[in-house]
Amino acid sequence: MCERARAFQHYICTTMTKKQPRNEFRKHKKSGHPAYIYEKVGNEFRFLGITHSKIGARIKLEKNPDPDDDKPAYIKINAEQDKENRFGERKIGWKFSPADKKKVAKIVKGNKKRSAPSESH
Repeated sequence: MCERARAFQHYICTTMTKKQPRNEFRKHKKSGHPAYIYEKVGNEFRFLGITHSKIGARIKLEKNPDPDDDKPAYIKINAEQDKENRFGERKIGWKFSPADKKKVAKIVKGNKKRSAPSESH
Protein backbone atom coordinates (compact mmCIF):
# COMPACT_ATOMS: atom_id res chain seq x y z
CA MET A 1 0.00 0.00 0.00
CA CYS A 2 1.42 3.38 -0.96
CA GLU A 3 1.93 6.18 1.57
CA ARG A 4 -0.97 8.24 0.22
CA ALA A 5 -3.43 5.33 0.48
CA ARG A 6 -2.22 4.55 4.01
CA ALA A 7 -2.73 8.19 5.04
CA PHE A 8 -6.25 8.19 3.58
CA GLN A 9 -7.13 4.94 5.34
CA HIS A 10 -5.89 6.37 8.65
CA TYR A 11 -7.98 9.54 8.09
CA ILE A 12 -11.13 7.50 7.43
CA CYS A 13 -10.61 5.26 10.45
CA THR A 14 -9.96 8.11 12.88
CA THR A 15 -12.71 10.44 11.66
CA MET A 16 -15.43 7.81 11.37
CA THR A 17 -14.93 5.99 14.67
CA LYS A 18 -13.50 8.57 17.05
CA LYS A 19 -15.90 9.09 19.95
CA GLN A 20 -16.12 12.57 21.39
CA PRO A 21 -18.16 13.15 24.56
CA ARG A 22 -20.78 15.88 24.37
CA ASN A 23 -23.13 17.55 26.85
CA GLU A 24 -25.58 19.67 24.89
CA PHE A 25 -29.16 20.10 23.80
CA ARG A 26 -30.27 20.66 20.20
CA LYS A 27 -33.49 20.35 18.22
CA HIS A 28 -33.66 17.16 16.17
CA LYS A 29 -34.96 18.38 12.81
CA LYS A 30 -36.40 14.99 11.85
CA SER A 31 -38.67 14.63 14.90
CA GLY A 32 -39.02 18.30 15.83
CA HIS A 33 -38.24 17.42 19.46
CA PRO A 34 -35.30 18.54 21.55
CA ALA A 35 -32.51 16.04 22.06
CA TYR A 36 -29.81 15.61 24.67
CA ILE A 37 -26.60 14.86 22.78
CA TYR A 38 -24.09 12.88 24.83
CA GLU A 39 -21.61 11.70 22.20
CA LYS A 40 -20.33 12.41 18.70
CA VAL A 41 -19.06 9.52 16.57
CA GLY A 42 -17.61 10.58 13.23
CA ASN A 43 -20.19 12.92 11.72
CA GLU A 44 -23.09 11.56 13.79
CA PHE A 45 -24.53 12.37 17.21
CA ARG A 46 -25.76 9.84 19.76
CA PHE A 47 -28.68 11.30 21.64
CA LEU A 48 -31.68 10.83 23.90
CA GLY A 49 -34.96 12.39 22.82
CA ILE A 50 -36.90 14.71 25.13
CA THR A 51 -40.66 15.12 24.94
CA HIS A 52 -43.79 16.12 26.89
CA SER A 53 -45.44 12.75 26.21
CA LYS A 54 -45.19 10.07 28.88
CA ILE A 55 -46.23 7.31 26.46
CA GLY A 56 -43.47 4.83 25.57
CA ALA A 57 -40.12 3.89 27.08
CA ARG A 58 -39.45 7.14 28.95
CA ILE A 59 -38.52 8.44 32.34
CA LYS A 60 -40.04 11.56 33.86
CA LEU A 61 -37.56 14.32 34.61
CA GLU A 62 -37.78 16.21 37.90
CA LYS A 63 -37.51 19.53 36.06
CA ASN A 64 -37.86 20.43 32.40
CA PRO A 65 -34.37 21.24 31.02
CA ASP A 66 -35.89 24.12 29.02
CA PRO A 67 -35.83 27.13 31.39
CA ASP A 68 -38.83 28.66 29.57
CA ASP A 69 -41.08 25.59 29.87
CA ASP A 70 -42.79 24.49 33.10
CA LYS A 71 -44.58 21.46 31.57
CA PRO A 72 -43.39 17.99 32.64
CA ALA A 73 -40.65 16.57 30.44
CA TYR A 74 -39.73 12.97 29.73
CA ILE A 75 -36.50 11.51 28.35
CA LYS A 76 -36.39 8.43 26.15
CA ILE A 77 -34.35 5.59 27.57
CA ASN A 78 -33.22 4.22 24.21
CA ALA A 79 -30.42 6.09 22.48
CA GLU A 80 -30.67 7.09 18.84
CA GLN A 81 -28.02 8.12 16.35
CA ASP A 82 -28.31 10.54 13.46
CA LYS A 83 -26.17 12.75 11.26
CA GLU A 84 -24.91 16.02 12.71
CA ASN A 85 -26.59 18.10 9.98
CA ARG A 86 -30.03 16.86 11.11
CA PHE A 87 -29.80 18.94 14.28
CA GLY A 88 -30.32 22.64 14.91
CA GLU A 89 -28.08 25.03 16.84
CA ARG A 90 -27.21 24.40 20.49
CA LYS A 91 -29.89 25.39 22.99
CA ILE A 92 -28.45 28.02 25.32
CA GLY A 93 -29.44 27.91 29.01
CA TRP A 94 -30.81 24.36 28.91
CA LYS A 95 -29.61 22.06 31.69
CA PHE A 96 -30.62 19.09 33.80
CA SER A 97 -31.38 19.41 37.51
CA PRO A 98 -28.88 17.64 39.81
CA ALA A 99 -31.36 14.76 40.34
CA ASP A 100 -31.95 14.45 36.60
CA LYS A 101 -28.20 14.40 35.88
CA LYS A 102 -27.96 11.15 37.86
CA LYS A 103 -30.91 9.63 35.97
CA VAL A 104 -29.49 10.63 32.60
CA ALA A 105 -25.99 9.37 33.47
CA LYS A 106 -27.48 5.97 34.28
CA ILE A 107 -29.39 5.89 30.97
CA VAL A 108 -26.29 6.91 28.99
CA LYS A 109 -24.18 4.28 30.76
CA GLY A 110 -26.74 1.61 29.89
CA ASN A 111 -26.82 2.70 26.26
CA LYS A 112 -23.03 2.76 25.95
CA LYS A 113 -22.97 -0.95 26.80
CA ARG A 114 -24.79 -1.63 23.54
CA SER A 115 -24.48 0.24 20.26
CA ALA A 116 -27.12 2.80 19.42
CA PRO A 117 -29.15 1.90 16.33
CA SER A 118 -28.46 4.09 13.32
CA GLU A 119 -31.39 6.32 12.39
CA SER A 120 -29.68 7.90 9.40
CA HIS A 121 -31.21 7.19 5.99
